[in-house]
Amino acid sequence: MRASLASREVLLDLLKRTGTTPEGLGGASHSLSIGRVAKQASSRGSVLFFRAVKGADLTRANLSYANLQGVDLSGATLTKAALIGANLQGADLSGATLSGAILDEADVRAAKVTEEQLQTVVSEKNVKREP
Repeated sequence: MRASLASREVLLDLLKRTGTTPEGLGGASHSLSIGRVAKQASSRGSVLFFRAVKGADLTRANLSYANLQGVDLSGATLTKAALIGANLQGADLSGATLSGAILDEADVRAAKVTEEQLQTVVSEKNVKREP
């Protein structure tokens, strides 16, 4: 249930940031194109799939428990973003700004992210990394 609510909050936050209305999100699966953000909401609204958020300004965004697996976040600004429990497996974070971000319980295995970038986050408790 917690992931479901978090995913809905993530979608609403991104819609608000881009000035897009959430019309038509209640029923069957819809593809949404919002600026450079493309995502698909399932019929239950419980899972968001992000395809590309390259260069996006996601400062202070709540992306907790979001499925960002394999997403191109290169050059994105994630300053003070909440990425608690986020799935970032294989995501491209090259050139992304992570200063002040919270990555507790996040999965960054196979993600393109440097130790230098990770040193700028506020918290990274129990982050899943490559062995």
